[in-house]
Amino acid sequence: MLAVADSVVVSVVDGMPEQRPGMLPVDTTIETADGNSVVLDLGDGRFALYAHLQPGSIRVRQGERLVRGQIFARLGNSGNSSAPHLHFHVMDTPSPLASNGLPYVIYTFELAGEAVSADDLDTELRSANQPVPVRLLQIPARHTEQLPGNLAIVSFTAP
Repeated sequence: MLAVADSVVVSVVDGMPEQRPGMLPVDTTIETADGNSVVLDLGDGRFALYAHLQPGSIRVRQGERLVRGQIFARLGNSGNSSAPHLHFHVMDTPSPLASNGLPYVIYTFELAGEAVSADDLDTELRSANQPVPVRLLQIPARHTEQLPGNLAIVSFTAP
């Protein structure tokens, strides 16, 4: 994971196991839904949540200062998750359970293509080793100050 902005680490949850891909866990509680996670204070009443991180991969501690683009964890499948992915959102308090989401854009990313359909992604989760059909661009397209669309295949680089 890359820090989205210069920020301060507000909270770290680590040590939750990875889930079995292809199915949601049956024992998730509201308190464990985010799995291994990090909350960053972005300033001006904005906080960023990174959830479902890989256990043991978080390299930061509460109170630590990060710079935009700093690597601090790995993508995982912890918490209420059926496949490795990042749950990211910006919110108005440091509590993922007691906050409102805030609009945001990504500073810069490259769009490489897109998955053909969400149904294909769901099928892959139920049938191991089935490739997900994708449409790749001939030349990745750089975007700035936007939010990638659903099913987008993107890459992020440190500034």
